[in-house]
Parts: sequence; structure tokens; C-alpha cells
Amino acid sequence: IGDGVVRVDALGRVESMNPVAERLLGRRVEEVAGVTLDEVYRRVDETTAKPLASLVSLCLAQRRRVESTERCLLLRGDGEERVVQESAAPVFDRDGALAGAVLVVRDVTRLTGMEREVSYFATHDPLTGLLHRRELERRLARHLAAGGGRGGALVHLDLDEFRVVNDLCGHNAGDELLREVAERLFEAVGDAGVVARMGADEFGVLLPRASAAEGRRRAEELRLAVGGRRFLWREHSFDVRASVGVVTLGASAGEPPQVITAAEAACLAAKERGRDRVHEYRPHDRELAQRHGEMQWIHRIHRAFDEDRFCLHRQPIRPLAGGVEENFSEVLIRMRDNDGRLVAPGAFIPAAERYHLIPQIDRWVVRTALAGLAAEGDGACLALNVSGLSLSDERFLDDVLAAIETSGVDPRRLCFEITETAAVAHLARAHRFMAVLRAQGCRFVLDDFGSGLSSFAYLKNLPVDFLKISGQFVRGIEENELQLALVRSIHQIGELMRMGTIAEGVETASALDALHEMGVHYAQGFWIGRPEPM
Repeated sequence: IGDGVVRVDALGRVESMNPVAERLLGRRVEEVAGVTLDEVYRRVDETTAKPLASLVSLCLAQRRRVESTERCLLLRGDGEERVVQESAAPVFDRDGALAGAVLVVRDVTRLTGMEREVSYFATHDPLTGLLHRRELERRLARHLAAGGGRGGALVHLDLDEFRVVNDLCGHNAGDELLREVAERLFEAVGDAGVVARMGADEFGVLLPRASAAEGRRRAEELRLAVGGRRFLWREHSFDVRASVGVVTLGASAGEPPQVITAAEAACLAAKERGRDRVHEYRPHDRELAQRHGEMQWIHRIHRAFDEDRFCLHRQPIRPLAGGVEENFSEVLIRMRDNDGRLVAPGAFIPAAERYHLIPQIDRWVVRTALAGLAAEGDGACLALNVSGLSLSDERFLDDVLAAIETSGVDPRRLCFEITETAAVAHLARAHRFMAVLRAQGCRFVLDDFGSGLSSFAYLKNLPVDFLKISGQFVRGIEENELQLALVRSIHQIGELMRMGTIAEGVETASALDALHEMGVHYAQGFWIGRPEPM
């Protein structure tokens, strides 16, 4: 059997042991036979290390079965310690006289270690040994619930140029840097607070007893602690710096997620203002309030993905003079809030772009639109928007090609809209993206053409099929001669380069008439049709 079994006589002297018990005690039965068990079997409390009363002696005295309620440490003669659970039962002869007892010992050392490991990693980051984000949130919640008005501060640190270390030296170097930074922060904070790893290269420090002034001072000390030594990796040497945000806790601090978001927003402001500095969150700071609002959207975007609350609409693009696509529309994303109301993209797309979530959104739009197009099975042509960040994502093109192949949709039914600013900013990647997909049969729209006033020089290098004239030029075109001239010029450029022209933002019949008269090929806007669910 897997348990250690020791048989003793009525005086508690060892009579026999099984092999498991011999291994647990580190003694052979021949060595201890006739010796009182208490002399060779020493146990102490696992927590206090105080000697425990003999379970066998208790069993013999009370003539009944007894069992330890807690785990205890078995101290072997060679100094090794084992965590054990035990029970003892009396043995009676045929006449009912007490003949001895049997001690059963179970070694739970490995199980205890596993439980401790699970418990540790439930609250700690395995790489750095610091608390992880959820545990810091729990401790922050307890602090605020116990009376946040008593003060405290939360500091958020983000390493500057961490990606350079990873890209140049590999992830092993990046992991070593994170461990070094964690050690520096842990030493700098001491018993004044707790340190957590909040994300890839982000750290949080909760200072529950700090005043506002002390919180600012501590934040500066932590910044200096991170940048106090150079990071060396083989032949490379790096200056380590951190951008730091700090928020003072108080009665009006809000819920833990709001406090953490405020600290992250302050850290982002420090990064945007030059890095390697401390920025304090102030509720009436307009710039920070904007960042704070955007960061709140990040959590809402993640939840919308988790709860499948994104949906697609499409807005028709009507052919005018020379337009040949009859069933043409632009795909637009919407989000449903918790109450089921539609949220326009202008509310969440800026935050998604700033915090690099837009490629994830673009991928979802491509997959979902293609699935819808395949299900409809008609000859509709869809225009899908692609952001500049998606263009710079090396895997996005492969994902689009895979989605087209999986859907079985004819690529000739797809247009991809890229803004002129995104195309110019990512010219090489945009050109490759367009060239590969055009070879498949897809077409391209250069969106918001003319708004950046830089695309004329680059237009000849981009394989574009349509120019979309920015709505800022189209709205009010019938009343403004300058706008009329601009729209006419863009249309003429498109015709010279054998590109179709699409005017967006058409909101009146007179604007539509003016566009038709000058020969614009397509029109889009509320006068043509409002977005409808796909």
C-alpha cells in the first residue's frame, strides 16, 4: 500500500513497519524494533514548529481511533522534513485486552507543494515573482472599501523602449530585464507598499499609506530606481527608463478599474510628453480626461468582443454618370452597448486606433463581411475599410487572403478602402498589400482623397481603382464655389488616371445634381441611403 504502517505494542514500542514507513522514518525496522515510537517518530506543527503530542499515546490511552486534523512535519534523523497526515487505531486481542496500536502515515509533501504552487501563482506573476494585476486590483479594492478617504497612491510604470531589447536581443533578454526591474522596484518600495506586474512591460505599485505629496515623491524615486543602472546583455548595453503615472487615492477615487485606468492614462501622458518622467493624474486635466475616456473604451471593446456585441451595417453607393457597379455599398461597423443600443464607430474607433486594437477589429470585419457575402450569394460588391495599423501588421495580409479562401467569395466582389493618410504613412506596405490583393481580383478605394493634400504626389505609385472625395468638400458644395472647384479638380485627376470617383457626404438633392453634372461616377451619403444592418 502507499501509506506507511507502524505496529506498536501496548507500551508504544515498535513491533513492525512496512517498507513505506521505513522510507518515511529513514530507519529500518531492525534498528527500531523494541524502541518506543516517540523516540524515532518526531512531529512538529507545520506552522509554529512546536512539538506535537503523540497520536499513538493518545490512541492507547483512550482506547479508540484518533486522527490528526492538521498536517504536520515529520522530522527525520537525517534532517529531512516530510509533510504527513496520520491516524492511529487500537488493536485488541481475542479477550478484548489492548494489544497495541497501528499508526498509518500518509506522505503529502508533494501534494502540499503543488497546492502551495497553485496558491502562489493564483496571486503572483511567474516570471518576476511580483503580484499580478488581478491581485493588485483585489488589494486596491480592499483598501478603498476599508476607507479610501484615508489616502494612499497608485503608481503605474511603463518601460520605455522595452521592445528594442526584445527585438535586438530576443525574449530571453527581455525576460531578464523584466526580472531586474521587478527586483529594483521591490527593493525601492520595501514595506511601504506592494508591487505588481500589470502587463508585458508595465508595473503597478500600491502605496496605501502615502499622502499626495509622498505619492509624487515615491513615484519619482521609483522612476530613478528603474533607470539607476544600465542593462547589460552580452555585447549590448541599454539605458533603462520608465514613464510613470501616479494617482492619489481618496474618498472620490472611484472603483478600482477607474483608479487603475486613471494611473495608466497619466503614465501614457508622461510617455507622450517625452518619456522618462512622472505625470500626476488630475481629474480636471482635459487631455488626461480624454485619455481616460479612451482607455475606458478599451475595456468596453474587449467586452464587446467577448459578448459578440459588434455588428455590421452597410451604406449604398449609387452609380451616377459612368458608374457601372449597381449593387455597391460600404461596410460600417457598429457596437451594441449593454442595453442593446447602437454605438457609432466615431465613439470607439479613435481609442481602438490609439491603443492598437484596430487590427483586431479590421480582422473581425473582414471575416464577418465575407461570411455575410457568401451567405447572400448575390452579385453585391462590398467596400471594407482597412486602417494604417492593419497595413503595418505583417500578418494582416495573410489573414485576409485566408479569409477570402475560406469564404469562397469571388475576390472581384471586394473593395478595400484605405485613407490617403494611411497609404502615405505606410507607403511600402500599402503598395504590397494592394498589389497582392489586386492580383487576386480585389479593387481599392483611396478614401478621404484630398483631405491630406499630400496624396497627389503619391497617387501615381498606388494601384487604386477609385478615389473617394472627402465629405468635407462635398457637404455644401452647391453653395461654395471653392469646394465645387476642389471636387471638380479631384474628379478630373481621377478621370485622367482612369479611376472611378466616389463623392461621400451627399446630403441634399442639389449636391447630388451638382455632382452628376460634373460627371462624378458614384455618390454616397444620407441623401442616397442611410446605413442598414447587413
